[in-house]
Amino acid sequence: MPGRGMLATRSARATEARRQPLLRGQRPLQPPLRRLLPRQHRRPAPPQRQSPLRRQRRLPLQRPTPTPTPTPTPTPTPKRGPGYSRNRGIAALESEFVVLLDADDRIGPDYLYRAGQKFSSDVDVVNPDAVLFGASQDRWVVPEVTTLKMLLQRNSVHCCSAFRREFWSRTGGIDERLPGWEDYEFWIRLAAAGARLQKLHGDHFFHRRHANCRSNYALTIEHELRQYLRQKHTHLFESCTA
Repeated sequence: MPGRGMLATRSARATEARRQPLLRGQRPLQPPLRRLLPRQHRRPAPPQRQSPLRRQRRLPLQRPTPTPTPTPTPTPTPKRGPGYSRNRGIAALESEFVVLLDADDRIGPDYLYRAGQKFSSDVDVVNPDAVLFGASQDRWVVPEVTTLKMLLQRNSVHCCSAFRREFWSRTGGIDERLPGWEDYEFWIRLAAAGARLQKLHGDHFFHRRHANCRSNYALTIEHELRQYLRQKHTHLFESCTA
């Protein structure tokens, strides 16, 4: 900030300039007061006006709001039958023999041991009787030996019968398109592939009977199921009836 001595000197110079005679057309010298006043007494400089175009250039860029991507709705997986689940379970096994057991059925404590003895005597499918419990109490008795010709007439092999895993691989697994009788169709292909089916004596398989079981549903579409079997195994039915 300028001192008092400097302000006094500038004021004296301005006064001396006013006393001098003016020439024609010459204006008296006006000292800039803003320079002579201390900084704290000066008026603030007026803001500089800017053109609207220049103001618009300094505005921040507004990026377009991105459109949210709609979340894809998951497609519901179609309901698969028991054939699909059984094939996946058998594929994950490394054992030589397989037993399929439904959640509502039971097996005896020595069934697997006795079935293993049967397999050691050149048997490929071990078929025990079915002891019914639940809504009805009965016993489904199976024949001593089951042949392909017998199977083409009616099913006498239970779903819980033990079988060699190599026959499952050889015949292409269980048919997943069938809504019922998938075990029946599987036994037909095993017998056609040369499997030997034999009975296992004793109480080893306990089958629960209730109103909403799949066996009752299969009876309502029995005609369609038999027609499917005849179309798929036409050569077998024709060879057995000839």
